[in-house]
Amino acid sequence: MELNKLYSEYQDYIQVYNRIHSLTSSEDSEIDQVFQMIQNVLINKYKKSTETVRDEIIDVIDFRMNLGDPICKLFKKITSYDITETGYICPFWIHEQQDYEAMKKDDANTLIQMAESANCYEQMSYISDSAKFGALQCCKSLCSLFHKIIPLSSAIKGRNKSIIKIALEQFENSDDKSTVEDFMDSSIETFNMEMIKYFHESLNMDINLELCAKWNNFEAFLYAIETGCDKYEAFQYSSLFAFPSLTKYFIDLHLDLSHKFGISPLHNAVKTGNYEITEMLVSAGFDVDVRDWRRNTPLHFTPSVKIAALLLSKGADIMARNINGITPLHEAAKTSLELTKYLISQGADKNAKTIYNDLPINFAAQYNAYDIEDFLKDPNSDYVSRVCFIDEFERNYYYR
Repeated sequence: MELNKLYSEYQDYIQVYNRIHSLTSSEDSEIDQVFQMIQNVLINKYKKSTETVRDEIIDVIDFRMNLGDPICKLFKKITSYDITETGYICPFWIHEQQDYEAMKKDDANTLIQMAESANCYEQMSYISDSAKFGALQCCKSLCSLFHKIIPLSSAIKGRNKSIIKIALEQFENSDDKSTVEDFMDSSIETFNMEMIKYFHESLNMDINLELCAKWNNFEAFLYAIETGCDKYEAFQYSSLFAFPSLTKYFIDLHLDLSHKFGISPLHNAVKTGNYEITEMLVSAGFDVDVRDWRRNTPLHFTPSVKIAALLLSKGADIMARNINGITPLHEAAKTSLELTKYLISQGADKNAKTIYNDLPINFAAQYNAYDIEDFLKDPNSDYVSRVCFIDEFERNYYYR
């Protein structure tokens, strides 16, 4: 399959994320249009859960300050409750403070009065936040007054073309290019294809494929493939999109990944819980016991009985251990009683210990999975205290 066919097939997916990130108006009509796109494309067609879409919307708010009001409205539309009442974000993002109100209105005079009494760090913060808000006059006035430059990364996040132009000129005239990778990452996160192409073509910067997958920026991902990125790495992260046609595209390339160290396409397919992609990769001959850099097999990441059954039917090692001696049962005991029961029925040892002597029951206790903890508890054992560790590296313990 040619790349242009992939562009065409998933154009609606590309468009809905572009629309979310270019949303600037709080008008009900525009919010309704974007909501309908999310409903029809992401939820109905691509089967994303409301919870997944909700979390993606929160991630957008996390760094797109100028989208606060419209995104809050969109969030409420999706979840039927007010984001300010959920605890997902702090009041900082609601922008009720005087300085943020000035930035929202691009009121340079008010902001200057506040910035004049601020220290050097706070002044730079005002400029950065003004850029994120897309407040052009605030940026110009503060830069002129304090003789500072606009952080290009902040300008990219604000998506105001005039501010980006100024920041880009300042960057090109600057001797400090140490943060250039941040600019590409910010462009990917904000779906700014113009800046992605600029950094890639003019500065020969690589496109972070993992970040493309994390932020659902499929257009940037395809552009990276089109312009000659490492196809082995692209295949590794392609499974995170869970697009059958994309997986087939890479399978048809007959790439040999046996020499590649790290996470495999099969690991990522299993992580997403996509049975179809997992089955495609297994049928194509992928090793079901392939190891990542911590020696986890795909079975360690299995979220469901259905995928676990598929991997085990192809010979996956149910007692595979990672570098810390953790088995798939240890992982299942964190969250899924159904999967825990299934793995034990298939021969998983509930008494298997990690290199720190932790049992699956300890993992259940750590993640407050009381039903799993009770299921794993042996009535003839002396397990009483429900002790577990907080961090497998720091080995900090707590009791409950």
